[in-house]
Amino acid sequence: MKLSTAEKPVIAGIDIGTNTILLTIGYIVDNNTVHILHDEVQFARLGKNVDCTGYIEEERIMAAENILKKYAEICINFDTDVICAVATSAMRDALNGKEVQSRLEHALGAAVTIIEGEEEARLCFLGTVPHKEKAMVIDIGGGSTEIIIGTHEKIEAMYSINIGAVRLTERFFLQLPPTQENISCAIECIHNELSHISIENDYPVYCVAGTPVTLASIALGLESYDSTVLNGYELSALVITIILQQLLHSTRDEILQNQGVVENRADILPAGTLILETLLRKYEKSSCFVSTGGVRVGLIKNYYIHQY
Repeated sequence: MKLSTAEKPVIAGIDIGTNTILLTIGYIVDNNTVHILHDEVQFARLGKNVDCTGYIEEERIMAAENILKKYAEICINFDTDVICAVATSAMRDALNGKEVQSRLEHALGAAVTIIEGEEEARLCFLGTVPHKEKAMVIDIGGGSTEIIIGTHEKIEAMYSINIGAVRLTERFFLQLPPTQENISCAIECIHNELSHISIENDYPVYCVAGTPVTLASIALGLESYDSTVLNGYELSALVITIILQQLLHSTRDEILQNQGVVENRADILPAGTLILETLLRKYEKSSCFVSTGGVRVGLIKNYYIHQY
């Protein structure tokens, strides 16, 4: 049964990232939270080789088109009133980003907006932090990592660094396990990107995206994805360090043997974990709260805020 368009519009938030394309369909309930009707992730890896070639590959574009055609059908099945779709790092960086944007819009049947890092950070914070508290959000994407500090009322600082799980993998971790030299170079690369960012450490940290969710799944021994268990789970920095050491000494097949690791994330998990572990260590955080929200949930909230 279709919800009343006037009172409770059904909104789809689509986040077209460097590695994944994520879809959440839901509506706002009285306490300003999103009641989720459907949540899905598919892997297109649009950012594959963009760091070295500057272009999104045709095979990757076609994969994204097929995913968005499927998402369009899902939106129809859920009687979605509005589709809010954005593209992030890979589309920002690619020389053919505008061309790809046009093709993806045609596949989806709706507008796709290429957003800058600061807007990505704002939407991510909105869709990640559940309470009106001052917090820090770390969003480890495929091509970039966003660091956001503030509250729901005011974002105080936003940083977008040009290092993500896919990009770092392609630079240093193409062979698993990586050599110690490659690990050291990757850590140096992360520190160089963070050298201009100074952050206090007196507020909680929320981590969003595939890396922290997968790490939490490993820590909990989950056989399958369960947002009710994962969302809000407190993941200690010590556990992250222990898992990281295991990942850095494992082949791709060995990484896949961990419960909670999916096929399309195994090769980039060591790099993503290294980014997260380095961030928590640099800013002296003993733990972080895992979020299954992010940009796509932020898009739903953002639409509601501006329309109602």
